[in-house]
Amino acid sequence: MRQTGFRIIALLVLLCGLVGTGFASANDSVRISVARAGWYDVEQQLFVGEGNVQIETEDIFISGDYVEWHIEREELLVTGNVVFRQGEDELVGEALTYNVAHGRGEFLDVKTLVEAAKAESPIFLSAEKMIVEGTGYHLINGRITTCDLDEAHFHLAVREMEVLPNDKLIIRGVTYYEKSLPLFYWPYL
Repeated sequence: MRQTGFRIIALLVLLCGLVGTGFASANDSVRISVARAGWYDVEQQLFVGEGNVQIETEDIFISGDYVEWHIEREELLVTGNVVFRQGEDELVGEALTYNVAHGRGEFLDVKTLVEAAKAESPIFLSAEKMIVEGTGYHLINGRITTCDLDEAHFHLAVREMEVLPNDKLIIRGVTYYEKSLPLFYWPYL
């Protein structure tokens, strides 16, 4: 009963702040669930949740072990086992800072799996940092491989990569590795 009551109160309080933020319009709904504990500070307009916190709108799902939602600044901070799903894209990492008004975020230690129409097998992407903006992604210090082993036999190490879904992929500072041996370098692909 207590957890259900908390969900209802949290949903009502946050919905009031969210409708004006761009994260949800007046016709959208926002679902928030917290497994362990959550509270809302009215003066600071801050929602804090701990333990498998899930925030869901019609097209975005965000979850993590800990969430701070600064309603007035329209900013989320999510840490620990973070999942960000938008449409068919799913990113997994350790920390996410996300501006709900602008649809822009910064993800740390992120991994994802990409199914490309022309690729014979899935593409595994990982990066120290990924910037999410709209439907596009910008990776910094990343790795790309089709090898599904924990320790990939081969990979491309990239300094920077821009992913524009259904359009193009721009890669800068690319080094091809076989195990730990660098074999080729391309400044731009």
